[in-house]
Amino acid sequence: MGNPVLSLTHLRSDDNQRCTGCAAEFVPSEDSGSRHLSLRGGDVSFGALLCGGCHSKWSHGTPLTLKGPPSA
Repeated sequence: MGNPVLSLTHLRSDDNQRCTGCAAEFVPSEDSGSRHLSLRGGDVSFGALLCGGCHSKWSHGTPLTLKGPPSA
């Protein structure tokens, strides 16, 4: 995978989206900003949108199972 790069950035969303961890919906007018977790390296590129609660749990050591975007 080469030298993997893991980053966590604050990302303001203008669209309704769901958290990849718990499927909570982000409402742009009420959301102060979600966190976008990304992993890049070699041929691998992965990103996940986390709500504040999932980000807090993960950053304090709780394992987080990412669930893909909910089915329509």
